[in-house]
Amino acid sequence: MADTEKCILVLPSIHFVMKLEQEALAQGLWVELIPTPKQISSDCGMAVEFRKEDLVHIRRLIADKNLNRAMAYCRSGTGFEPLCTIGEDDSA
Repeated sequence: MADTEKCILVLPSIHFVMKLEQEALAQGLWVELIPTPKQISSDCGMAVEFRKEDLVHIRRLIADKNLNRAMAYCRSGTGFEPLCTIGEDDSA
């Protein structure tokens, strides 16, 4: 898995983070809870790391489970680049 690009998903609360982790694991997706990098947000202390190749599944899961709005970031060198916003107005 070292060569798989990983992304970070920031949700508005720890409740949504834990729900997403539970649902993703139930669907066989690889996810891991990590401390939210300070460069991204100070709102919620935990974030979800996932494989970029699973973005379509993560988007669908967020919509299906009404997990509110989320922001996805990709690692870029020593920082993070916004990837997309997911939820509410997201039509993906």
